[in-house]
Amino acid sequence: MRSALALAYLAFDATRSSVTDVDFPVDIVLFSSLSGQTSFYHFHENELGPLTHWWNKELMSALGRLPTQSFDPLFKQATLLDRFPARRVDSITVHRLDHQVVVWS
Repeated sequence: MRSALALAYLAFDATRSSVTDVDFPVDIVLFSSLSGQTSFYHFHENELGPLTHWWNKELMSALGRLPTQSFDPLFKQATLLDRFPARRVDSITVHRLDHQVVVWS
């Protein structure tokens, strides 16, 4: 159940960061099929904020370890290397335009 709640929260957090009308508070209801009881909790940002901070830190760490060799053909073009010099990425915005993905940092 904890894993299901964690995945639900990550889905909520991803939606919240990309859709302007999704935000806290978030309501969670658990139903026990064994007892028939329900539990309800109304979470505010200050209660779940540490999860968001932890997740963002872990994502940035994983980004540094992500095997990105598949992108090498893109960077073989000198004009792109000149326009996008290598640097540490602290935040990323991804824009999808039809079938192209443009990443700005």
